[in-house]
Parts: sequence; C-alpha cells; structure tokens
Amino acid sequence: MLGALETYAKTGEGDVVRLVNIKPPQYRLREGDWRVRFKKHVKEELLEILHIRPRGKAYSPRREKK
Repeated sequence: MLGALETYAKTGEGDVVRLVNIKPPQYRLREGDWRVRFKKHVKEELLEILHIRPRGKAYSPRREKK
C-alpha cells in the first residue's frame, strides 16, 4: 500500500480516479483489495489520506455514531 502511494506521489502513476460530486475534490487509489481515499494539496506537494479500507467497506456510506 505504501509503495503504491509513494509511486503515485512521485510519478502520478497508479490506479487513481477522481471521485465525482465531492467538493473539494477527493481521489481513490486502488491497490489489490484495498482502497485509499485522499485529497491532493498541490502547493504543499502533499497527499492527505482520509481513510484506508477494504474494498467491500470503501464504498458504503459512513454512519455517524451518536
């Protein structure tokens, strides 16, 4: 997982898509059965990792705990 993130950060290569209808923009990196959701901060040259989840849970809506 870290290797895939590092490769994307350095080269822009990897299985990454921009997620639709999300502002500010967020992206998804797919690596095997895992999904990484992140934001790009271009000026700071930073990837902000929002979460890492297995494929089955990555696309289900999060529910707020009360």
